[in-house]
Parts: sequence; C-alpha cells; structure tokens
Amino acid sequence: MSVHGSFHFRLTNTGNLIGEYLNNIDQAILSESANRISDDAGFAGEYITSWIEDKQAMINYLKIEETSQNVFRLVWTDLDHNPFFEGRATLLEENTIYGHYSNNFLTED
Repeated sequence: MSVHGSFHFRLTNTGNLIGEYLNNIDQAILSESANRISDDAGFAGEYITSWIEDKQAMINYLKIEETSQNVFRLVWTDLDHNPFFEGRATLLEENTIYGHYSNNFLTED
C-alpha cells in the first residue's frame, strides 16, 4: 500500500527533534520524536526516532542530509538499516522544517 504524508520537525536546544505527521492511512495528526546519535549540527545527522502506530511503539533510524541551503533529504530505516520512507523538507522558520514523505522513493528534489 502506498503511504504518503506531510510532517514538521522542530530542532530542540539539545539537538533532538520533536514533530508531528499525518498521512493517507491514519485519521489523526500523530507525534514523532528523535534523539540525535551523531555529532552533526543543525538538522543534518543521524537519529533514533520513535512514534506510535496501531498502539505499538515504533523505533527506527532517521538520517537527514542537507542537499542544498535549507533543503533536506530524510530517510527512515528499520534497525537493520533497510529504508522504508523517504522525504524532502525545507527550513521555513527558525528551527523548524516542513516536508513530505512516502514509501514510494522520490526521484527528484
């Protein structure tokens, strides 16, 4: 089944992420949080991310790369590093990125 949606993440003072997302499957706006596990600065870096899906805790990896100034590529992978979502985001206000994601991997920025 094709999943696509939108999200936002706010960068905390400690370098972690707090955000919300919605998609074509769920009927609500849900939360996601991510703890930085790399030494990068800003949004770029590697994270352990978590959210609730069907009353189950989901724990995965999230990698964010800055592809150009204030434009980011995000890839969510399972704990074996198999990708399952890809997204694009833009910094639209201080410390907050907004974007879209899909399980159909994107080919363009």
